[in-house]
Amino acid sequence: MELLRRIFGSTLPPLLDGRRLVGVQHFLETTESLLAHLVSTQGLRFRDVELVGKPYSAIPAVQQSLVRQGCKVTVPTIPRPGDYRATQQACIRRVVETMVQAMPDPPIKHILLDEGGDLIGATGHTVRDLSCFCGIEQTRSGLPRALSVKFPVIQVADSALKRHLEPPLIAREVLTAISQRPALARADRFGVIGVGVLGSSLVEQLCRTGRTVWFFDTNSDTAGRVEQMNPSAVRCSTPDLVLRSAGVVLGSTGKDCLASVDAADIGRAEVRHFASCSSGDYEFLSLLRMGDASQIQDPPRAVNDIQVDVGRHELTVHNGGFPINFNREHELSAPEDIQLTRALLGGAIVQAAALLGRRRSRRVTGIMLSPGLQMAIARNWLELRPERRGDYSKEVLAGVSDRNWIVRNSGGSEIGIPLGFVW
Repeated sequence: MELLRRIFGSTLPPLLDGRRLVGVQHFLETTESLLAHLVSTQGLRFRDVELVGKPYSAIPAVQQSLVRQGCKVTVPTIPRPGDYRATQQACIRRVVETMVQAMPDPPIKHILLDEGGDLIGATGHTVRDLSCFCGIEQTRSGLPRALSVKFPVIQVADSALKRHLEPPLIAREVLTAISQRPALARADRFGVIGVGVLGSSLVEQLCRTGRTVWFFDTNSDTAGRVEQMNPSAVRCSTPDLVLRSAGVVLGSTGKDCLASVDAADIGRAEVRHFASCSSGDYEFLSLLRMGDASQIQDPPRAVNDIQVDVGRHELTVHNGGFPINFNREHELSAPEDIQLTRALLGGAIVQAAALLGRRRSRRVTGIMLSPGLQMAIARNWLELRPERRGDYSKEVLAGVSDRNWIVRNSGGSEIGIPLGFVW
């Protein structure tokens, strides 16, 4: 990927030599490309990489390729709807227990690349000597658990670029997935429950395509901003009002967005299709539990759609309730777009390695993703993808080149990288 080459070329010293990378990640083509780049430029060895995949997104060909190159990989299965989190956590605990048992003396420095906070949390509450760990958390929902530990955690999830540049790209993924499913592609009435950074991008892009959009969010200020920015969209005061109007509902809350809706109301509503846009199987969990658990017994190519009979209607929860923008066959994002996300993770890994190489003068848990790094990634990515500038406001386009704006819009303590990097 050209962006990785620009940001992490031969000018950086090989910081990952002798470091171990343990992570929870989607097994996608660009995930493998990121690892290969770190191997070729930063001294990482595939045999020092251990990854837990997500069963709804792991592409078998990528998994097999990683194994051939020496990575240790694990992908748990899904026993029944609603058990994803428990199954994933059990798998992660086993990885952490093995890591502790195999820890040499003196200990190897470990970088924990997490998505969901469970790997960092399990390590922080299992390992006694935490001085050889640095974590990276890339989801907002995982930050509370990740930041409960007593070792540094780089808050990629709270970085300005993750919050402001990435959401329109994920929304494009979702619309691509919708276009590949005939029942959804034909729909012209969409609902969005949860209009945070991703949900608001979904509302905007659906409106651009001429669909009618209804939306709901528990945060009235957030809903008000989305209403102001998208005058053609209809703001609803409750989620059941979204269900009454839309034929397809997209969930983007990170939790069970129908928990407060009565089953009878769902059965009487207009909605027929549900698609999650957040990690795990949480968005429509209450609806999933009304269906047949045998329908998602970890099939070899794709997670099944779940048919649920409610009242007089048969409802479809697409992709087994997992994010619709994953299909276990190929990556839906354009590689030129998703390299933004991979560059953020690559930068965080290099920053973590640098932090592990310095003596800690004070205890700081939440670490800001380097503002200079974010500026370099934004500048180079926008040079490579100038056609994406139209997805962003003038404020964002100006802000990503302003260090003070980056700092104001990023979470964590700013700690300089202890080497003379250009970023």
